[in-house]
Amino acid sequence: MNTHMKRMRIFITGGASGLGKAIATHYAKQGYAVAIGDIDPIALAQAQQQLTQYTSDVLAIDCNITALEDLESARAQIESAWGGLDILVNNAGIVGKVGLLDALAIEDWHQVLDINLLGVVRGIKAFASLFKQQGSGAIVNIASMAGITNSPTMGIYSTSKAGVIALTETLEYEMAAYGVSAHVVCPAFFETNLTKSMNSSAKTKSFVEGAMAKSSIDANDIAAMIAQQVEDGELYMMPHKRERRLWQLKRFFPKWYQRKCHKWYVKPVVKKPA
Repeated sequence: MNTHMKRMRIFITGGASGLGKAIATHYAKQGYAVAIGDIDPIALAQAQQQLTQYTSDVLAIDCNITALEDLESARAQIESAWGGLDILVNNAGIVGKVGLLDALAIEDWHQVLDINLLGVVRGIKAFASLFKQQGSGAIVNIASMAGITNSPTMGIYSTSKAGVIALTETLEYEMAAYGVSAHVVCPAFFETNLTKSMNSSAKTKSFVEGAMAKSSIDANDIAAMIAQQVEDGELYMMPHKRERRLWQLKRFFPKWYQRKCHKWYVKPVVKKPA
């Protein structure tokens, strides 16, 4: 445990697996009191047991981010146990339905936006007043490079993550006066269990899993980068170098970027409209 830290506290939604679990593990190793929220009771119990190897204070909370009352209950449990919170990580999310915009059902949009975007909104709504009362804290929202470098058939997911980026920017300006920082994380492909929530063809899943396997960084690396991001007070974090360069090109050379996207995406879609 770092000597300068005294009982720092973190809560991560979707904390029983994938990136959420990696974040929980990273902070547990730093001696934090760690709370994880998840809807999978078995994974939650297993993660709690594993985290107790690194820190003596672990809360496992049954938490569905589509229900505001679950997040409010999580806040109540955390306040009761610890008296407050230092870092909230709104991490839980899904990929959902993949397909062309005109073929997607409205129900598909509702499902993904309710989890990926409104789930973050609910997390903020449940915990913002606590951070304001404390006059301190950090809120980390997990978005994706899909919210910046958009591609065909990923419209729902990309829109949800673009919303998280915009939401975090707004949050930063609203919370700064209270001594509370906001941070948005935009990873590209890395090995995780996200394809389990992906409603697509086997071919598309195989492509995504292949891209994940080729990533030069993993969830543990990103967790460490997030900790540094919070410590440095950085609003944005894009852990993958290639995609970070694409973001810069899109910002500074939008017409060039648009032409490149036409070359990458438009011709294949026209040739294979299905």
